[in-house]
Amino acid sequence: MQALHGLASCAEWTGVKLSTLLDETGIDPKATWFMAEGADPPHLSRSVPLGKALDDAIIALYQNGEPLMPGNGFPMRLLLPGYEGNMNVKYLRRIKLLDQPEMSFYESKVYTAPLPSGKAYRFYFINEVKSFITNPSPGRPLQEPGLYEISGSPIRARGESQKSWCLRTVA
Repeated sequence: MQALHGLASCAEWTGVKLSTLLDETGIDPKATWFMAEGADPPHLSRSVPLGKALDDAIIALYQNGEPLMPGNGFPMRLLLPGYEGNMNVKYLRRIKLLDQPEMSFYESKVYTAPLPSGKAYRFYFINEVKSFITNPSPGRPLQEPGLYEISGSPIRARGESQKSWCLRTVA
C-alpha cells in the first residue's frame, strides 16, 4: 500500500543527534563525508556529506514513542530528514568519517539517476516535494464520510509550467 501512495512517512522519530555523538568522539579535520553501514545481509552503506550529520541527522532508537520494530531497523537506524528514504540506513552498525565519498556498490550501481546524456548523477539526496494538497487543509477538515474534492498545487520544476490539479472522485 505504501508504495502506491508515494513512500511517505508520517512517524515521530526520536533518538540521539548524530552531531552529539560526533562531538563526543571527535571529528577528523580532513573529514568531509561519512559512511553509514547497516548490519542487514547486503550491508547497505551510503555516503553522506558531513554537513548533514552536523545539521539534523539522528540515530533513531524509537518510532512513535516505541522501540524500533525489526522491519524498521531495530535496534537503531540513521535518519536523515528531507533526504531520500534509501539514505536512512537500517540496522546501523558502523559510521566512518571519510575525506571523500565511499562510492559503495549501492551508490555506483543501484541508487543512481540516469541523465539524458547516458551518464548518471553521482549523488542526489534531497527528496523534494512535487505537489501539496490545499483542500482539505487544517482550516477545512473533512467533517464526515462521503465524497470530497481534493485539490492542490504542484511545485514548479525547472522548465515546467505551474498548473493546479484536482481529484474529483474520492470517497
